[in-house]
Amino acid sequence: VNYTELTETESRQVLQTRNLPTIRQWMFNPNPFTWEEHSHYVASLAQRQEKLYMAFFDGEQLMASYDLIDIHDSQAECGFYLHPDYEGKGIASMVEERMEEIAREKGIQTFTSQVLNTNTTSLAFLTRNGFRAQAKDENVTLFVKQI
Repeated sequence: VNYTELTETESRQVLQTRNLPTIRQWMFNPNPFTWEEHSHYVASLAQRQEKLYMAFFDGEQLMASYDLIDIHDSQAECGFYLHPDYEGKGIASMVEERMEEIAREKGIQTFTSQVLNTNTTSLAFLTRNGFRAQAKDENVTLFVKQI
């Protein structure tokens, strides 16, 4: 579900999950967001063609959030988080495949992803799913995948 189409309950679930310490520790902005900040940002997405945020649900329970940002020249930077209850169940790979389909429909051919080097789970996931490391510094690895 596109973030711009979420119900308030769904949007609050996205925010609550994003604000979990075990999730936000891996984000470039690890600070928790308020409901006001979150809802303002989500409302702004309706006018922004360079960003796409999707939420994936199992019934009424959020499983994952996946975003494409900086969409331009047939590429986009991607990022995602998985609700802790769905880890180790193949959900992340399923969500990745679905986002690649959505991206191809929008003319996107390349995904990039920046991952903190301490986030070994994401580093391994991206490698298993066809991303290749293109650059690395002391803090971050840049991955690229042709979709």
